[in-house]
This record gives sequence, structure tokens and C-alpha cells, in this order.
Amino acid sequence: MSALPASLRIDSATRRVSLDQREPAFFQDPYAAYHATRPLGPAFYWKDHGLWCFTSAEVVNALIRDKRLGREI
Repeated sequence: MSALPASLRIDSATRRVSLDQREPAFFQDPYAAYHATRPLGPAFYWKDHGLWCFTSAEVVNALIRDKRLGREI
């Protein structure tokens, strides 16, 4: 696995992450940073973008299928 991007900052207590996705280390291999966020749980807040991110395909699949989140089909 590649080295973590220098800009990656993780606050485990609040599940908030700061990361510059334009950093060459992240752009070349984002998986090291993604792997580092998984212990935060199923979701983390990416402060730089103001959005919640989900850490597994299983969680994303469940969210897509959850009718309480706006799915009308």
C-alpha cells in the first residue's frame, strides 16, 4: 500500500476528515487514504467538501435502496 497523503487529517472523535484530493499522493493512489478512513465507521464527514462519505459498497447499496431517502421506485 502506498503512503498516506500528507494533507490527510482524521479526527476519530467527530469522524471528520480533511484531505486535499488534488495532492499527487492521493491522486495516484487514493486507496491508502480510503483504507485509513474505514475505522471511522460506515460514514465520515469530508470537511473540505461539506459532505458525508460512506466507506463500503454494502452501506452505499443499502442507502440507494432505502425509500426514506427519496427513492420513488
